[in-house]
Amino acid sequence: MSIRRKAFLVAVGIILMLMLSACGDPQEPAANLVNQLVIGDQQINENLDEIAHYESEDLDLYEWILVKGKEKNSDLESDLDKADVYINKRRNLLNQAQTIMEQNQEQISPIRSSLKKLSFEKEETLTQAQTILELYESRVTAFLELASVYNQCLDDDQQLYDMMRKNVEPNLEKIQQKIRVRNKEFGKLDKLFEQFNQLTDTFNNDNSILIEMEQKK
Repeated sequence: MSIRRKAFLVAVGIILMLMLSACGDPQEPAANLVNQLVIGDQQINENLDEIAHYESEDLDLYEWILVKGKEKNSDLESDLDKADVYINKRRNLLNQAQTIMEQNQEQISPIRSSLKKLSFEKEETLTQAQTILELYESRVTAFLELASVYNQCLDDDQQLYDMMRKNVEPNLEKIQQKIRVRNKEFGKLDKLFEQFNQLTDTFNNDNSILIEMEQKK
């Protein structure tokens, strides 16, 4: 299991001034509307950072448990209890991040509708903003799939550790089989994180272009 590096959405450091529509009503620039999603993503970033921390701790503990488990009459209970804590912390953080991402997903349609009502933006600016929303939608889909697989990986970890408890009849063949299943799932997870990170990088780049377009007006 490898530690997965995360690509974060880059928060825009400036809020552009409200513009007036043809009717004299104030309107948010396209960049402001899109960056509502970025602001909502900051807690997700913090959760992913914490998950990476606990994942690093769990990796060291996992390797220690496998080594210690080969010793005759080894007592793994305290280590397994600690592993349970890491699993629960990661699961809670992941589920919190998933909830926030789903809330952000619900904002996409209203933001898209608001973009269509902007009367002062150039067509190329609106096109760029719509492209960014489509990228964010792809990123949401990638994250939700990632979260589903990650939860399955945590289930695999839990099942593996439970098989090593002293109140369970040891079965080396089943443990080795579970390790293979677990490693396969984490390999799939690595690829999903890579896809998610690539989408995030692309979003950040395109969003920077949108900001530049707005500032040149």
